[in-house]
Amino acid sequence: MKSYTVHEAPNPPTDNIERAVRLKFVRGGFNWFAALLPPIWMLANGLWLVLLGYIVLATALQAAFTTLEVGQAIQGAAALGLNLLIGFEADSLKRWTLARRGWNLVGSVGGRNYATCERRFLEAWLPAPQEATAGAPVDVAVAPAPGSEAPEVRSDGDESSSEQPKTASPPTPPDRWTSVSPWRDGS
Repeated sequence: MKSYTVHEAPNPPTDNIERAVRLKFVRGGFNWFAALLPPIWMLANGLWLVLLGYIVLATALQAAFTTLEVGQAIQGAAALGLNLLIGFEADSLKRWTLARRGWNLVGSVGGRNYATCERRFLEAWLPAPQEATAGAPVDVAVAPAPGSEAPEVRSDGDESSSEQPKTASPPTPPDRWTSVSPWRDGS
C-alpha cells in the first residue's frame, strides 16, 4: 500500500477544480532514486537548499576523514549511510521544501497506487455533485457583473430584477487536515 500527503499551493484559485489540478501528492516511503543518486534527485525535484546542505555535509565528512586519516572502508560506509539517510528521508525533504515555499498540507491518503489515492482524496475533498431529479424544478442563480444588477432567473422561468440577486458559490474544501482511509469504500 502506498501513502501520500497532499499539499496545496499558496494563494489557491477560488475554483475547486483549479485547486484540485494544482495539488501536489508527495509519496511516503523509501526512494531508491534519491538513495542512489542524491544530487541528481535533488536537482530534478528543485530542492536547492537540500542540495546545498548535502554538498556541505559531504565535503565536511570528506575533510574530516582526510584529516583523521580514516580508511577507505569507513569512508565508503559513511557515504553509503548518508545516501541511505537521503533515501529514507526523501519524502520529508520534499515536504519541508514545499512548506518553506508556502504550500499547505491539506491531507493524506493511502491506497494501492497513485491513481487510487488521487481518486479517493478528491472524492473526499471536493464537494459531491448535486443530483437533480428528472422533471423537478431547478433553481438557477446568476451572479451580477461588478457594478450592475443582473436579472434573477427562477425555477419557473420568470426573469425579474431583484435588489439582492442570488449568487451561487460552490462549497470550499475544508482548511483542516483531511485523512482518507484506504478502506473507506471497501476496494
